[in-house]
Amino acid sequence: MSSRVLAVLASCLLLQGVPAFTQTTAGQITGIVSDPTGAPVPGATVVAKNQATGVTRRTNSNESGNYSVPLLEPGTYSVTVQKDGFRAAERAGVTLSVNSTARLDFSLTLGAVSESVSVTADVPLLQTGESSLRAVVDNRKVVELPLNGRNPFDLIFLAPGTQAYRRTALPGNNIPLSNLSINGGPSMTNEVLLDGIPSTSPQYNQFTVIPSIDAVQEFEVKTNNMAAEFGRTGGGVVNVAMKSGSNEIHGTLYDFLRNDALDSNLWLNNRTGQPKPAFRFNQFGASVGGPIKKDRTFYFGNYEGLRRKTGRAFLFSVPTELQRAGDFSQTRAQNGQLINIYDPLAVSPAGTGSVRALFPGNVIPANRFNTVSRNVLPFWTKPNLAGDPVTGINNFVSNKP
Repeated sequence: MSSRVLAVLASCLLLQGVPAFTQTTAGQITGIVSDPTGAPVPGATVVAKNQATGVTRRTNSNESGNYSVPLLEPGTYSVTVQKDGFRAAERAGVTLSVNSTARLDFSLTLGAVSESVSVTADVPLLQTGESSLRAVVDNRKVVELPLNGRNPFDLIFLAPGTQAYRRTALPGNNIPLSNLSINGGPSMTNEVLLDGIPSTSPQYNQFTVIPSIDAVQEFEVKTNNMAAEFGRTGGGVVNVAMKSGSNEIHGTLYDFLRNDALDSNLWLNNRTGQPKPAFRFNQFGASVGGPIKKDRTFYFGNYEGLRRKTGRAFLFSVPTELQRAGDFSQTRAQNGQLINIYDPLAVSPAGTGSVRALFPGNVIPANRFNTVSRNVLPFWTKPNLAGDPVTGINNFVSNKP
């Protein structure tokens, strides 16, 4: 491996530890710090710590006691507040979802700084700072809900007000944004963001990247009244937060298997005595994330492969043995009427028009066969079914993959 390739890979890994401060997946924690009388406490030190990565962010309350810790990656945090003359206060188990705001108000009690009051509880996320309507699809739903094809964007339809004009049935296919309507908005006007980076094609509004389920932390679907940073859309916004590493090594190894050995045969094949069509579907991969330098720099990687071999039962019509010999004396329409074969070289004038002559007995002589047709005819497959008793159509079934 060349030194240039190594340098690029190293740069990609190091970037995992650098927060993208412009991305719209980040959340924030806000609130007021007050004393026992309810008066604001300015200058209090507020520290928010990501419990998975150990990364800390700190700020101070202002003269009104207000504080804000912005640009926090989705995850679980503990928040500590300290001020001389007061006991330290801590709230743990603060869960921030993608692009959310948690409001934590602290009322400090008098005492030494060495004393502390700790509370561990889930904090409800009150979106008091914006009026947008949204639904969050958290990591548990992303990982545990069954998905044929493992396309995380199929979970968009868990959000109220989302619908698709047309759904595709083949496993592994995705729902194009051009068919997706959010909150009654027109299709082809939605936006998808991966860690704040637009991921929609300019033509037909398609997904440009469909990440693996094992690489998605969570995402939100904004359906109405988006803030100014979510521009260039007349529909909705799908805001995806990708996974990143932490202080502990975590990984997955998976293979989702479907196989014809586990399937029953199709009705058409049973009726015609054909074997089961071949079907092999493997969606496999691995992911791993961990620390490069504890509490500072992390890595995360994911690979997913797809192998699919599908055989389907198709019913066709192919030339019968008589037709291959040029004999169309038994070729009839659905009503039983003979389908006449005219000689293109036997046309005579009749009044203002012309009259075509039939091939005698509705049989094309062998010496009239086109040379190309004669050479191609052996490559036509032969019937393997009796076909319709009147028309002879639907006389061939295929299970080819």
